[in-house]
Amino acid sequence: MSGSLTRILTDKASVELERSIIATWKESEQSEGLPIPSEQGRNGESLLIRRLSVVRTLTDGQRSSIETALTGTGRYVGVQGFAGTGKTHMLERLAHYAHGAGYEVKGMAPSHQAVHELASVLGSAETLAKNTTAERHHPEDVDNSKTILVVDEASMASAKEMRDLMDYAERTGSPRVVFVGDTQQLDAVAAGQPFAQLQKAGMRTAVMDDIRRQRDVDLKEAVYHSIRGEIQPALDRLDGNVLEVDDPRAEAADRYLSLPPEVRDTTRILTLTNAARSEINESVREGMWKEGTLTGEEVTVQGLSNQQLTESQLADARSYAVGSRVIPVATTEKFGLVKNNVYVVSQSDPERNRITVTHEETGKKSILPLEAKFNRRELGKSLVAYDPEQREVAAGDQVRFRITDKESGITNGLRAVISSTSGRVLEATGQDGSTISLPINSVAARGLEHDYAVTAHAVQGESVDRVIIAMRSTERLATQKAFYVEISRARDEAVLLTDDPEKLSKTIENQTGIRSTALDTWMDGRLIGVRDLPPPEDKSKDQPEKTPAPEKVKETKAKDQDTPYLPGIMEDKIKEVEKQAEIVLQRERGIER
Repeated sequence: MSGSLTRILTDKASVELERSIIATWKESEQSEGLPIPSEQGRNGESLLIRRLSVVRTLTDGQRSSIETALTGTGRYVGVQGFAGTGKTHMLERLAHYAHGAGYEVKGMAPSHQAVHELASVLGSAETLAKNTTAERHHPEDVDNSKTILVVDEASMASAKEMRDLMDYAERTGSPRVVFVGDTQQLDAVAAGQPFAQLQKAGMRTAVMDDIRRQRDVDLKEAVYHSIRGEIQPALDRLDGNVLEVDDPRAEAADRYLSLPPEVRDTTRILTLTNAARSEINESVREGMWKEGTLTGEEVTVQGLSNQQLTESQLADARSYAVGSRVIPVATTEKFGLVKNNVYVVSQSDPERNRITVTHEETGKKSILPLEAKFNRRELGKSLVAYDPEQREVAAGDQVRFRITDKESGITNGLRAVISSTSGRVLEATGQDGSTISLPINSVAARGLEHDYAVTAHAVQGESVDRVIIAMRSTERLATQKAFYVEISRARDEAVLLTDDPEKLSKTIENQTGIRSTALDTWMDGRLIGVRDLPPPEDKSKDQPEKTPAPEKVKETKAKDQDTPYLPGIMEDKIKEVEKQAEIVLQRERGIER
């Protein structure tokens, strides 16, 4: 099969996945929704709305969100909550009113950090990945007819996670699924923006835009400007806190070190890339050694830094460099892989789309055909790729763990302070007060990072008193979304350090940070070969005409015996996709934000 046709099939599968999410939502609009029991012959929904209207501790957005979540028809609803608008408090009150109506609330989120926050108000929560694994391999026979599903940080959910979540909701009969997120913040690393797409398609959505986090008036106004993409006005409101310096990274470290210990505890250094994060962390640690904050024996950890590859990249041998590391998420005897063991990539063969890996401890080699089926998916998608990165650790270091290890009780995102490194064992105290003890060569220990400077992705969902932002004017990741996330983390003060404020403003203005989805790309005609596909039968006045499809596409498909037949993608359902694309496009044009 030709390379270009392969890419067409892959992208069409992505389009079909995104289309199916919108179709599932659309079909659910006909469902009854969430029945609220009546009281003494009075309508349950009306009583709930009346009770909410007299609660003075809720903002209008919080009140509207609870009302949207618990009333009306349809299975799926959304809450578009901007940073610092009190989504956590809203969810706590949502659970209260849901319980009063006879419903349980089950929480889910893409990250362990978000799960931890969600569990603090709902009592329990789990990651979307855990739900996905359960649905694919051992789905439980559960009756959720009296359970409301709440997905926090929904803007970070990938299309596949959303698809699996919807399958779970439909299978178990949950009458209401509430997606809570912020489309203005950073998206999932994996493909898809289903939360934003569902809003554009017309999903009933409440808006929380009354910012409560920022205690400083100018900072709050800067955040509002950033939400609207008004970058220069946002910088103007930060006023004296936008500083031109020769080296933003070095200056960020110096400013952090100049703070007293109690202020450092409520201050975060924010940056855009892992390289910048590592550089700043090294500078901070040098200063901490000089001042005596770091003590005892310094040990070297053979660290692992997640490459954040998408699933399609993981299934492509070209993504793997010799010397990089991979960790399987499941054990397979057939291919010689053991879950949570570390393997070194010793050879990459793009022509055969396979890699050769060597077990780090035993030296045993395994050849991995990345497209081979394993657990109903490609083998490559069961791997996580890492770059090796040496890290020095000493008593007094603040760290964040990045690799989940259930046996050690470590979850991705857990923050801790190292108390001892003696005997090649790391002793630490977790942010929740837990005691941690890890061998220095354990997978969990190798996934730790110094936690003085962090990237925008890592800090999403957190709140601190003040932030120090190091952002060079030419950085590719200096986008509107990243800028919004970083300044909105602070309650009291945001200091932006850059080499050229005027140039940085223009850079951010020109880079929204919005990634095209498969459906967007298909509609725009940028997809490879899409202009060879039949145009929609039903065209709007505003829809540009597409070139009629030449016959060569069908001929190539017929002659190529290696091309699999994908029903619903290349032929029968392409018109369905086109019609759905038209619906989404028209609703996107008319949506009110």
